Amino acid sequence: MTAATLKSLFKQNVLTRIGPMNLKTITLDPLQRVLNEMAQEHSSRSQLQKIRTHLKAMLEYAVDEKMIPSNPARGKKLTMPTKGVKKQSERYYSLEEVHKLIAKATGREHVILRLFFVAGLRPGELFALRVNDIRPGEILVDEALKQAEKGKERLGDPKTPGSENAVPIPQSLEQEVRMWIESQCLRKDDFIFRSKVGTPMDPKNYLQRVLRNAMVDDAKKPLVEDLDYRAMRRTCATYFRANLKAAQRQLRHSTPMTTAKIYQKTITEEQRAAVEALDAELCPATISKTCELVVSQRKEDEAPSGLVN
Repeated sequence: MTAATLKSLFKQNVLTRIGPMNLKTITLDPLQRVLNEMAQEHSSRSQLQKIRTHLKAMLEYAVDEKMIPSNPARGKKLTMPTKGVKKQSERYYSLEEVHKLIAKATGREHVILRLFFVAGLRPGELFALRVNDIRPGEILVDEALKQAEKGKERLGDPKTPGSENAVPIPQSLEQEVRMWIESQCLRKDDFIFRSKVGTPMDPKNYLQRVLRNAMVDDAKKPLVEDLDYRAMRRTCATYFRANLKAAQRQLRHSTPMTTAKIYQKTITEEQRAAVEALDAELCPATISKTCELVVSQRKEDEAPSGLVN
């Protein structure tokens, strides 16, 4: 976790609950209340664990620096709540579900779904992509949106140092992304998926207001009941089943130990072949239809349409 991500997590969940409190007057009760309230709001166990770990570490540092006489959260005093804690989902989509989504999607939504399923990007990374991040055979991930921040602080570094890297994409997906860029008359520093005012689209709004509404059948029934970014990323990892190293490299997500042993700063031919195979399995033969729709949209629209703040 980067310092910016941790700062955002504390700003959103801890400081707003504790308020202006003198360090020397902090007791266990307000700290425990932070975790309990987060649990009641169905925060994930991962978020709760991070808050607990860093609260204890910061107070221990304050003791070492003689700022406070003792750490009120030392040992097992600050407990992890269980009631209300959101359980981590293991959901991923079957090939049939993926094929339904890809077949239904057109234009922008088709491009975005392929990037999620094949490139394995996090939503904050995908919606922070700029035109100049698209390179021959790969996408450079060097920025990400911070959900809890606003204004200039909204855009920052990816989730972890290992997340800042190039991600290989199939030739047909690169072609489709470039067709979308051309259809929207975007310049090299523009965000690829932008709002009406040129800022990155909001991932949460896009999922709830656009993507879920678009991914329905003729009877307006959802093609999948729980369309979710994490499940799409998990789907990417799942269908890399034949090549664990390729999956770890593609998602840029591992422990420091495996990062040191496995991560490669250059994309190998084996990795490119694995991504091409994944794309062929998840998104079979749909590029032509989508490119035609993207190009025709440029002729029909006077300006980019369907954009979300």
